[in-house]
Amino acid sequence: MCDYSLMARKTEIAKTGDQLKFGIFPGQSVGLAYEGGPSDVAICVPPGAKLLLTDIPEGMRTQYLLGKEEQVVFTQLNLAKKAAHHDAVIFHHGTPAEKTIWLQEFRGGGRAKVLSTEGASLHVEVQEPELVYAR
Repeated sequence: MCDYSLMARKTEIAKTGDQLKFGIFPGQSVGLAYEGGPSDVAICVPPGAKLLLTDIPEGMRTQYLLGKEEQVVFTQLNLAKKAAHHDAVIFHHGTPAEKTIWLQEFRGGGRAKVLSTEGASLHVEVQEPELVYAR
Protein backbone atom coordinates (compact mmCIF):
# COMPACT_ATOMS: atom_id res chain seq x y z
CA MET A 1 0.00 0.00 0.00
CA CYS A 2 2.03 2.97 1.24
CA ASP A 3 5.14 2.76 3.36
CA TYR A 4 4.85 4.10 6.90
CA SER A 5 6.85 7.19 5.95
CA LEU A 6 4.16 8.26 3.46
CA MET A 7 1.16 7.77 5.73
CA ALA A 8 1.28 11.38 6.95
CA ARG A 9 0.83 12.56 3.33
CA LYS A 10 -2.36 12.78 1.35
CA THR A 11 -2.88 9.33 -0.19
CA GLU A 12 -5.14 7.64 -2.72
CA ILE A 13 -5.59 3.98 -3.65
CA ALA A 14 -4.36 2.95 -7.11
CA LYS A 15 -6.88 1.76 -9.66
CA THR A 16 -6.51 -0.33 -12.80
CA GLY A 17 -5.28 1.89 -15.65
CA ASP A 18 -3.57 4.49 -13.45
CA GLN A 19 -0.34 5.92 -14.88
CA LEU A 20 2.15 6.47 -12.06
CA LYS A 21 5.70 7.73 -11.61
CA PHE A 22 8.32 7.04 -8.97
CA GLY A 23 9.33 10.05 -6.95
CA ILE A 24 11.11 11.02 -3.76
CA PHE A 25 8.76 12.49 -1.18
CA PRO A 26 9.74 14.80 1.70
CA GLY A 27 11.62 12.68 4.21
CA GLN A 28 13.49 11.00 1.32
CA SER A 29 11.11 8.03 0.91
CA VAL A 30 10.45 6.74 -2.60
CA GLY A 31 6.79 6.39 -3.49
CA LEU A 32 4.39 6.57 -6.40
CA ALA A 33 2.47 9.62 -7.63
CA TYR A 34 0.15 10.20 -10.59
CA GLU A 35 1.94 10.83 -13.87
CA GLY A 36 1.17 14.45 -14.73
CA GLY A 37 -0.69 14.96 -11.45
CA PRO A 38 0.17 16.54 -8.12
CA SER A 39 3.44 15.13 -6.85
CA ASP A 40 2.47 15.59 -3.21
CA VAL A 41 -0.21 12.85 -3.31
CA ALA A 42 1.17 9.37 -2.56
CA ILE A 43 -0.58 6.62 -4.52
CA CYS A 44 -0.92 3.44 -2.50
CA VAL A 45 -0.84 0.19 -4.48
CA PRO A 46 -2.56 -2.83 -2.92
CA PRO A 47 -0.44 -5.99 -2.54
CA GLY A 48 -1.09 -8.40 -5.41
CA ALA A 49 -1.67 -5.63 -7.98
CA LYS A 50 0.02 -6.18 -11.34
CA LEU A 51 2.12 -3.32 -12.69
CA LEU A 52 4.02 -2.64 -15.89
CA LEU A 53 7.22 -0.78 -15.04
CA THR A 54 8.73 1.39 -17.78
CA ASP A 55 11.67 3.75 -17.98
CA ILE A 56 13.51 1.64 -15.41
CA PRO A 57 16.74 3.49 -14.61
CA GLU A 58 19.81 2.20 -16.50
CA GLY A 59 21.73 1.49 -13.29
CA MET A 60 18.95 -0.74 -11.98
CA ARG A 61 18.59 -2.52 -15.31
CA THR A 62 22.29 -3.34 -15.24
CA GLN A 63 22.46 -4.25 -11.56
CA TYR A 64 19.39 -6.51 -11.56
CA LEU A 65 19.48 -7.68 -15.21
CA LEU A 66 16.15 -6.06 -16.08
CA GLY A 67 14.67 -4.94 -19.37
CA LYS A 68 13.41 -1.44 -20.18
CA GLU A 69 9.92 -2.70 -19.35
CA GLU A 70 9.02 -5.34 -16.79
CA GLN A 71 5.74 -6.73 -15.53
CA VAL A 72 5.77 -7.08 -11.74
CA VAL A 73 3.51 -7.88 -8.80
CA PHE A 74 3.37 -5.39 -5.95
CA THR A 75 3.95 -6.80 -2.46
CA GLN A 76 4.74 -5.78 1.10
CA LEU A 77 7.42 -7.37 3.29
CA ASN A 78 8.47 -7.33 6.93
CA LEU A 79 5.12 -6.06 8.18
CA ALA A 80 6.00 -7.00 11.76
CA LYS A 81 8.53 -4.14 11.70
CA LYS A 82 6.28 -1.08 12.09
CA ALA A 83 8.83 1.69 11.39
CA ALA A 84 10.37 0.11 8.31
CA HIS A 85 9.81 0.24 4.57
CA HIS A 86 7.50 -2.52 3.36
CA ASP A 87 6.74 -1.85 -0.30
CA ALA A 88 8.45 -4.01 -2.93
CA VAL A 89 7.86 -5.49 -6.38
CA ILE A 90 8.36 -9.06 -7.57
CA PHE A 91 9.90 -9.62 -11.01
CA HIS A 92 9.12 -13.02 -12.56
CA HIS A 93 11.01 -12.94 -15.90
CA GLY A 94 8.98 -15.97 -17.05
CA THR A 95 11.08 -18.32 -14.95
CA PRO A 96 10.57 -19.91 -11.54
CA ALA A 97 13.28 -17.67 -10.12
CA GLU A 98 11.94 -14.42 -8.74
CA LYS A 99 13.61 -11.13 -7.88
CA THR A 100 12.08 -9.00 -5.18
CA ILE A 101 13.25 -5.41 -5.06
CA TRP A 102 12.34 -2.74 -2.52
CA LEU A 103 10.52 0.30 -3.91
CA GLN A 104 13.20 2.41 -2.21
CA GLU A 105 15.61 1.20 -4.91
CA PHE A 106 13.76 3.28 -7.54
CA ARG A 107 15.43 6.56 -6.53
CA GLY A 108 16.44 7.16 -10.14
CA GLY A 109 12.85 7.37 -11.33
CA GLY A 110 10.74 5.22 -13.61
CA ARG A 111 7.07 4.82 -14.37
CA ALA A 112 4.39 2.26 -13.57
CA LYS A 113 1.05 1.47 -15.17
CA VAL A 114 -1.45 -0.38 -13.00
CA LEU A 115 -2.44 -3.34 -15.16
CA SER A 116 -4.79 -4.93 -12.65
CA THR A 117 -5.85 -4.66 -9.05
CA GLU A 118 -8.04 -7.76 -9.41
CA GLY A 119 -7.10 -10.19 -6.68
CA ALA A 120 -5.18 -7.49 -4.84
CA SER A 121 -5.77 -7.11 -1.14
CA LEU A 122 -5.91 -4.14 1.20
CA HIS A 123 -4.76 -6.49 3.97
CA VAL A 124 -1.71 -8.73 3.75
CA GLU A 125 0.00 -11.31 5.90
CA VAL A 126 3.62 -10.97 6.96
CA GLN A 127 5.75 -12.49 4.23
CA GLU A 128 9.44 -13.21 4.09
CA PRO A 129 10.84 -13.76 0.59
CA GLU A 130 13.54 -16.28 -0.15
CA LEU A 131 15.54 -13.69 -2.04
CA VAL A 132 15.31 -9.93 -1.62
CA TYR A 133 17.58 -7.50 -3.39
CA ALA A 134 18.26 -4.55 -1.14
CA ARG A 135 20.60 -1.61 -0.84
